[in-house]
Amino acid sequence: MKTLMTEFTGIFAVPFTICLMAVSGHATEPSQSDFETAISTLSVTVAGATDGGDLPLLDTDRDGVPNVLDNCIDVFNTDQRDSNYDGYGNMCDADLDGSLYVDDVDLEIFRKAFFSGEPDADFNGDGVVNVIDLGIFRVLFSQPPGPSALHP
Repeated sequence: MKTLMTEFTGIFAVPFTICLMAVSGHATEPSQSDFETAISTLSVTVAGATDGGDLPLLDTDRDGVPNVLDNCIDVFNTDQRDSNYDGYGNMCDADLDGSLYVDDVDLEIFRKAFFSGEPDADFNGDGVVNVIDLGIFRVLFSQPPGPSALHP
């Protein structure tokens, strides 16, 4: 079995292991080429890996945060802002009442927060709840928050 163990540096310290094993019926272990092919199928690079190079990881929204650590997997949010600490980033969390579904109750809370600095309703993090946040709310309406790797 070939194994690569890489420790990330910076704001995330996450051990990451990739293992390739010989499949039953095959006479040899996977080659270095097989190992490199498996790694290359992951699409985004996280800088700072200690294996002498960068370790590619999947980052669906291309915000520089790998999916396994991303609080908004499908929405670009480099700052990972989560003002209510529920595991969902503000950019994909219009569930203002914590019911795990965005509905008319959340709309009423949002309406009351309009033109305020309410951090939970300020989805884009510009310091004020405004028409930009309303546009984000409209996209998130009638669905659960997320998806997020940080929320089960």
